[in-house]
Amino acid sequence: YYSNPYEYFLQYGLRLKKRNQFTVDAALSGTYYHSIFEQVINRLIDKRTDFHDLSDQELENLSQKSAHDLIELPDFQILQSDDHFRAVAQSLTNDVLLTLKLMHKANRLNNSHPIKTEVVFGKLSTDQQ
Repeated sequence: YYSNPYEYFLQYGLRLKKRNQFTVDAALSGTYYHSIFEQVINRLIDKRTDFHDLSDQELENLSQKSAHDLIELPDFQILQSDDHFRAVAQSLTNDVLLTLKLMHKANRLNNSHPIKTEVVFGKLSTDQQ
């Protein structure tokens, strides 16, 4: 009380609580990046398309489609809440596209083919051995 009577009054007299502020933290942006990468690669696997055969425009279309699909999910609704967060979402999407383009160029050198995007670690069941 003696260090800040006004804050004491707000907290204990009026029983006010601090509001949660919407932010895009490292965890949310990391999940967003990972989800777009995963969707793009899974779409390539489903279509049986090689990564190195895509044009830059096709790669951009795939990443934009994935970003659009993600923003509709409840976990990423904050990215639609106002102009600021829409700009943040566009910036995150542009970062992903740049990384995908770099991966695309690297894939032309090593010619690898993704099979899956996630692998479960741990003991193998009898049917997986």
